[in-house]
Amino acid sequence: MRLKHFELQNDGAFISATVVSVEGIWHLYNLVSVGDTIRTKTVRKVVREGTTGAASMSQKRTFVLSLLVTTQPEYDAKGILRISGKNQTQCEDVPLQAYHTSEIAYDPPQDFKLYKQEWSALDAQRLKEACAEETRADVAAVLMQNGSAQVVFINGTVMTTRAKVELAIGKKRKGTSAARDDSITKFFAQVTEMVLANIPAEKMKVILFCSPGHVRDEFLNYMNAEVQSADANPALKAFMQERQKFCAVRTSSGLRPALQEALLDPQVQQRMASARVASDITVFDAFQGMMAKDPDRAMYGPDIVFAAMHDNAIDTLLLSDELLRSPDPTERRLYTEMAADVAEYGGSVQVFSSVGVAAEQLGALTGVAAILRAPMPHLEEIEPSPNFVQGPEVADFLARRKADGTAATETYRTGSSS
Repeated sequence: MRLKHFELQNDGAFISATVVSVEGIWHLYNLVSVGDTIRTKTVRKVVREGTTGAASMSQKRTFVLSLLVTTQPEYDAKGILRISGKNQTQCEDVPLQAYHTSEIAYDPPQDFKLYKQEWSALDAQRLKEACAEETRADVAAVLMQNGSAQVVFINGTVMTTRAKVELAIGKKRKGTSAARDDSITKFFAQVTEMVLANIPAEKMKVILFCSPGHVRDEFLNYMNAEVQSADANPALKAFMQERQKFCAVRTSSGLRPALQEALLDPQVQQRMASARVASDITVFDAFQGMMAKDPDRAMYGPDIVFAAMHDNAIDTLLLSDELLRSPDPTERRLYTEMAADVAEYGGSVQVFSSVGVAAEQLGALTGVAAILRAPMPHLEEIEPSPNFVQGPEVADFLARRKADGTAATETYRTGSSS
């Protein structure tokens, strides 16, 4: 994301920027909340009444509209953000307060202006990550098992499936394996085509080959043999020149959840140390390890984690970004202020990307968990309340944060906005 201008306005903030990557779309998805206003180029069908006796005509036209966001934006895995709201721009063809849905994409790059009603330290961090291209780790993973393969891109916080191959593999038959060998060769040929068409090896930092058994090794041997032939594909030759970026990893399957196993591999983590998704997996793995060896230091659930925060006992707070996008402003504010409180008392905060491989497991634990500084077994006695977020404890906490003036804010400016 290319930031053009930023300024704090009362409790909110104004951002003018251009989205240039799928990761930028994901960051914008996390920045936009219900009640914000976003202005960008958009397309809308306009119906014009015909003259007497003539039929009405409709056509698609391009406008620049400001929308007051009324529902949580929708993120498309292809890299498109859909934002719905009420029109705030005087326009002959689009009435004021008319509902409209804008799409923001990164190819070609798209400009936007965003006014946020509230601004927090987590928002500031998200914006910094979105604008810091050097923090991105461009990684491609080829996930394989007999008969199926897929290419997954990992860009910072975002994981997207680019292509898939499915092919039935013949079974071994007594006395001959020719049919099976032919189907495997055909499968590897199709996977090679998929890889060459979807992975720009020269732009990647790491290319993972993940599979159970020896499928990944057999596939790499296949490509090595193919590139040695006299009529080798020039694209394959160029791809194999980047073999220093290859990393073969054994996993339990060739499905996307197996990426968590691959990203925990020490050699993989060393190569993609800057990838946020690898950090999510490392922190969640530490939480699971703590649950196994010292369960009184690993807690989850909003009521229990909130109580631990009040005792300044949290060493690491694990938080799903879905909670920070909640349509309920009280819930959004609660988790934003909890994160700020933990950070103020020396704890660390890990916000999990909901498209990462560890997010589903954290979501199964209510989306909020914590590693404590010391065992606190008495927290287990707290009875979860379904109305906790709307309860008096949360209301008092948020009121105190506001009264004390400790609501987290941070100024982030560029040369163009200072």
